[in-house]
Amino acid sequence: MARLPYLALDDLPPADRHAWERIKRGREGAFSIYRLMLNSPEAAARVAEAGDYLVFHAGFPPMERELVILTVARELNCQHEWTIHQPMALQRGVRPQAIEAIKSRRYETLAPQEALYADFTRQVLKNNVTDAAWNALAQAVGQRTAVDYTLVIGFTALICYCMDAFRADLPPGTQPLLPIP
Repeated sequence: MARLPYLALDDLPPADRHAWERIKRGREGAFSIYRLMLNSPEAAARVAEAGDYLVFHAGFPPMERELVILTVARELNCQHEWTIHQPMALQRGVRPQAIEAIKSRRYETLAPQEALYADFTRQVLKNNVTDAAWNALAQAVGQRTAVDYTLVIGFTALICYCMDAFRADLPPGTQPLLPIP
């Protein structure tokens, strides 16, 4: 059970309702994590805006973004993020074999391009990015996109940490998809 209330527009005082509107813009509604973050409305809106750029406007394919998100979720053992993004990854073209490799932490079985993103992601999370890893990613996607990938990794980690700290609930009827010991 979540540690905070999931807030809706009517739960916010009029002075804070702008945050809901900023989060809702471009979405069907506020995602559950943002409804928890709305306990600090301005912070929630600003986090959502950063996420919107990284998800909808950064210059890389959704398949690669989902592979990075799954790697972060696996490395941080974030059940919620994994369970939400595994089906999205399949829809966006991530190979089922790649998903299974990340889930089981058998990164050595990934295809070379998949391994490039997964290895870079893991190095960022360990706060130990080698020159070789940075150069390989920057050469493959360009420096600007390499910066965006790094930001997606950090943003996804932020979301995972919040999901854990707030004890975000899985959506109703959703079964956990990530084996966590």
